[in-house]
Amino acid sequence: MLTSRLAAFAVLYAFFDLVPSFLTHDVSHPLTSGDVLNFFMPLAVLPPLWLVLVSLWADAPRDRRRMAATLLFLATIFIADGHGMNLAANAVARQLGHEGTGAWILDYFFDEDMGHLLAHGGLLLATYGLLLVADGARAQRADWRALAAAPLFGFAYFCDGVEGQTVFLLLPGAVLGALWAAAAARRAGTGVLRQSVRGFLVVAYATALILFAVWGVWHRGFPEFSALGWI
Repeated sequence: MLTSRLAAFAVLYAFFDLVPSFLTHDVSHPLTSGDVLNFFMPLAVLPPLWLVLVSLWADAPRDRRRMAATLLFLATIFIADGHGMNLAANAVARQLGHEGTGAWILDYFFDEDMGHLLAHGGLLLATYGLLLVADGARAQRADWRALAAAPLFGFAYFCDGVEGQTVFLLLPGAVLGALWAAAAARRAGTGVLRQSVRGFLVVAYATALILFAVWGVWHRGFPEFSALGWI
């Protein structure tokens, strides 16, 4: 059950995070099919995330449960708020005129700065919340479903950092999370990939870090995909 919920979270997050950028057909001018799909992202992604916490809840100590629930509660607010801010600002930006106007600058702030920072900061908090409760819960073995879905989440995490220009947050966040998971596995005397949540997140973090390294070396920095004309 736990591994299925982890896999569902990873697949849904990757789908709703990546696919809307390529759906540009006008549904009702100026609303695109990507905008419509993107609207449902928090509604699709956040329930599986909380269900992962529920799967670990009974076996975790009370203090770990309280801290993990607090982190996921904050993450839920940040993701929903940041995502909505980004979605609205993106749609408005398509209708604005020349860059440099007051409206354009304000829209850019809510889109590229505040929206991405909230959404991606919330995502990082969510992964830390899962690590926190997993440390105190009875170990549940990872299986192929969670480990196979983890690179999808890692790829979406990497794309968030590059296109959202939050590499400064997500790259060190992934390093810290991977070290945390490895240290927890060492304390427990088990392999890092043997426990479901730790294994899932280590594979996801590692995928993102490899992609960050390749992208950074290739481009001597972290330019957005859109700046390169990829999307």
